[in-house]
Amino acid sequence: MAGILFDGEKVLLVAKRGYKFWHFVHKEIDNGDSPKEALKREVLEKTGIAEFEFIHRLKCYNHGKFNSDLEDLSGFRGEERSFFIIKVDPEAEISLQKELEDYKWVPLEELKKYTPYYPQLLNEILKEVERIKTSPHILNLEDVFG
Repeated sequence: MAGILFDGEKVLLVAKRGYKFWHFVHKEIDNGDSPKEALKREVLEKTGIAEFEFIHRLKCYNHGKFNSDLEDLSGFRGEERSFFIIKVDPEAEISLQKELEDYKWVPLEELKKYTPYYPQLLNEILKEVERIKTSPHILNLEDVFG
């Protein structure tokens, strides 16, 4: 699952140390955590941001087309992932975890340039973020996580 941190105009992307691509803050659920608990902890640990609101949940099927050689060797054919749009304060101070090298606030119109994977998801994100900008109704957490 991943958190799409949105400040009202831009989306936060992070880069893991030693890797040359940008991604959303993400985490596999473990230790019996609920998605809500796991993502709250991951956003805080990775970015230092403690105050935020869960806005919307999107599901996307990742077909695993990043590396066809790896796909052939591992048998990986894809997975369903949940992405949560999370509203953060534009003035929030970022404090990256050691495993992350950098972060960048990316304007919505440039998001596809930095994250070419998940093209269907990016279209859904952009559509949902535009809806949020024009009608910022916040769903309750049961609606988001249900």
